[in-house]
Amino acid sequence: MFPLRSFGRFVAAAIVGMSSSISGSTAVVFGTSAPVLLGATGLALDYTSYSGARTNLQSVADQAALSAARELKLATTTPAIVQQIATDYVQGAMGAAAPSISTSVPANKSSATVKLTKKVKTVMPQSLGLPFATISVSARAVVTNMAPLCLLTLDTSLPQDMTISLGSNINAASCAVYSNSSDPAAINVADSSVLNSAFACTRGGYAGTPANYTNLPMTGCPVLRDPLAARTPPPIPAACDFNNIAIKKKITTITPGRYCGGLTIENGSVVTALPGIYIIQNGGLVLRTNSTLTGAGVGFYLTGSATTLDFEPTTTVNLSAPINGPMAGMLIWEERQSSLKTVHQISSQNAHNLLGTLYFPNGNLVIGSPNAVGDQSSYTIIVARQLTLQSSPMLYLNANFAASIVPVPAGLGPTGGNVSLQY
Repeated sequence: MFPLRSFGRFVAAAIVGMSSSISGSTAVVFGTSAPVLLGATGLALDYTSYSGARTNLQSVADQAALSAARELKLATTTPAIVQQIATDYVQGAMGAAAPSISTSVPANKSSATVKLTKKVKTVMPQSLGLPFATISVSARAVVTNMAPLCLLTLDTSLPQDMTISLGSNINAASCAVYSNSSDPAAINVADSSVLNSAFACTRGGYAGTPANYTNLPMTGCPVLRDPLAARTPPPIPAACDFNNIAIKKKITTITPGRYCGGLTIENGSVVTALPGIYIIQNGGLVLRTNSTLTGAGVGFYLTGSATTLDFEPTTTVNLSAPINGPMAGMLIWEERQSSLKTVHQISSQNAHNLLGTLYFPNGNLVIGSPNAVGDQSSYTIIVARQLTLQSSPMLYLNANFAASIVPVPAGLGPTGGNVSLQY
């Protein structure tokens, strides 16, 4: 077999041979140089052809490794499954011309390596006695987030885009926390606060001592694209169903629809939200003064100017997201197009069940409850431009996905994580 890297040396030798024959007569020069010239030309063609073949094979190896590594994010994955996924990809891409394939996976399932080896016929096998050249390439794809993703802050440059202070805590013991900010203190855990996570990763750095973290964050991580960026928002009815609704001192139910001017629940009201989608437009979703809001299968979509979430301290919240439809798995969703860097607050003293995903792509979500938040939820996922914890809350980001019929949005939870090629 003829290694690809030897072609260049053969071409160079052929050219030197031609040069040394120039001192003879024209006939002798032609007679002695022609075979060398033809050989050099053939070898040059081989080199060009094989360079292109190697580039194509490398591209296939890269994609096969990425496909195999994505499977590693599932707990049930085995090396045999990884091998089969890589093989299926390569055979699908190359068909009958598929090369030999081998894969390797470390014990911690943090990466997948795919090696492809292929024999290719040369242009001049008879004259050189070298019928094949061997092309061998490999690609390694790394899983940078081995735990399911339950918290992501999106801003790529904001200072301290994840701040946990004043005795606050995040309990994400079985899932991953991720910051896209390049700030040296992108994750900032201060005073006696604690970030308890299965895995923490930041593009920039972190502030705090080892006592503030159960697992110190990994730094220099790649930016995670917003996993919900491509999701289609719920349709907005053409006309307002309700206008400037303020519920005071009532025990009542509310129905899905378009709430123009916002929805305020106050003065000891007890409100049950019937299943469906609530479009809150140009006004707040406000809960205050000893009031209660409960609802199963409900999704709140915040759109328009001055539309904020505000659950004040003396309130009770018990909500779970829809199981199907445009808001499946989405409990609260802030409109992406908003240019406002809005502050949303959950300060309720009884917010034990917030089942679903809280999505604030433009906002700062402030958790200021004095008690546990989300501790009774099967799962809670937060994707926000910025997250701030203050006033000693204990935010639980549970990841017991199998315990709920509320689906996890694609790209989060058990299918979350980031896979990238390592060169």
